[in-house]
Amino acid sequence: MQPQIWPRVRTAFPGPDRFTIPDLVGRAFTPGAPDRAWCQDITYIPTGEGWLDLASVIDIGSRRMLGCSMANHMLTELVLDVLDMAITPRRSRRRRDSSRGSPQYTSNDYLDH
Repeated sequence: MQPQIWPRVRTAFPGPDRFTIPDLVGRAFTPGAPDRAWCQDITYIPTGEGWLDLASVIDIGSRRMLGCSMANHMLTELVLDVLDMAITPRRSRRRRDSSRGSPQYTSNDYLDH
């Protein structure tokens, strides 16, 4: 049996105002001190019942997953839920974001969170 090849789908589009977040991490994804820089991402997961969207956040320093969530949509609320999972135990609002174009990460709701 040959492995199934999934179609590539482009999902990172800037919003209508073309606003992007500066790369504060400088693409330096090497481990360092915990809770200094976090990384978030969304990906598609094929399932027997269709596609699901998986959002996650990891601590770059410890390489530990701080939160994840799946849904059948790729809306801003999905990434906000995951960000809340990461922030709540730390009671800290410090974060660095290197996402530079996905509308979920450049939305006003996300930036105000």
